[in-house]
Amino acid sequence: MKPPCGYEAILELPPDDLFERWLVRPQTASGSLLLLRCLRPDLAEQPALRERLRRDLVEVARETPPGFVGPVYLLEEGGRLYALEPLVLGDRLSRLLATGRPVPAPVALRILAQVGAHLHAMQQLGDESEPVVHGTVSPSTLLVQFDGTPWISGWGLTRTVDWVAEQAPTVLAQRAAYIAPELWNGGPVDARADVFSLGAVAYELLTGRRAFVGAEVAHIRAAIEEDRAPRPVELDPKIPVELDTLLRACVARDPDTRPRSCALLAEAFERMLEHGRPVDDA
Repeated sequence: MKPPCGYEAILELPPDDLFERWLVRPQTASGSLLLLRCLRPDLAEQPALRERLRRDLVEVARETPPGFVGPVYLLEEGGRLYALEPLVLGDRLSRLLATGRPVPAPVALRILAQVGAHLHAMQQLGDESEPVVHGTVSPSTLLVQFDGTPWISGWGLTRTVDWVAEQAPTVLAQRAAYIAPELWNGGPVDARADVFSLGAVAYELLTGRRAFVGAEVAHIRAAIEEDRAPRPVELDPKIPVELDTLLRACVARDPDTRPRSCALLAEAFERMLEHGRPVDDA
C-alpha cells in the first residue's frame, strides 16, 4: 500500500481482518505520528461494503466517545478509502494473550472495568429505535497503552445494530468467539450483546483460555449457540465462585441471563477489584 499524498510512510504494521495499516507522518514540520488504515484490496472491491464503511466513518468522525480510537480524518485517493487515527502507544490485547497464560486478576479487572464503562458511554449515543452496539469487542479490538490504559478500536466499523448484524455471519475467525448468539441469528439486539463480548474477553483474560473454541467459524458458532463454555473454575480452581458465576452469566446464550448493561458489568468488576466480590444486582 502506498500512503496518500501528503503523508510519509514510517512503518508498515501487520494488517488486521479488514485493513492494511501503516504508521505515517504528515509531511509538515510539526506532523505527529498517526495510524493509517486502508481497506484491504479484496474488500475494497465490494461496493456495498465500501459505501457502508464510508458512511459510518464519516458520521463517527464527528463524535468519537471517550475511550475509543476513531478516525480523525478521512480521504480518498486513487480509488482507495483511507482513515487516519491517533496513535495509541501500546499493544493489542491479543498480543498479551498470545502466551496462553491468564493476566493477573488486578490488572485484568481494571482493564475490564474501564472498557465496560466506555462501552456503556458509547451505547448512550443510540436509542430504542436505533441502538448502538460495538458487536465485535475482542482482544484484537482492544488496545492497552504502556501505562495500562485500555482503548477500544473499531469505532465506526460496527456502529449500528444493522451493520453489526450484516457483518456477523462473515466475520473472520479471530472475532467469532466473542460475538453474541443473537447477532449470529439476526435476533433483537441491545447492550447485552456487548456484555457477552466483554464477558468472553474477561473469561480469556482471567483463565488464559477462550470460552468458545473450534477449528472453524461454524464450530465456534455452534459452541456459542449451544452454551458450551466450560466453567472458569474448572480451568483454574483458584477463581472465586462469585467470579465464576459472573463470567458464566456474561457468556450465556440467553440475553436475559446476562448482566443488564455494560455499566453494571463494569461496576461488578470494580467491586471485585476493591472488595473481592461482584455487585449483587448485576
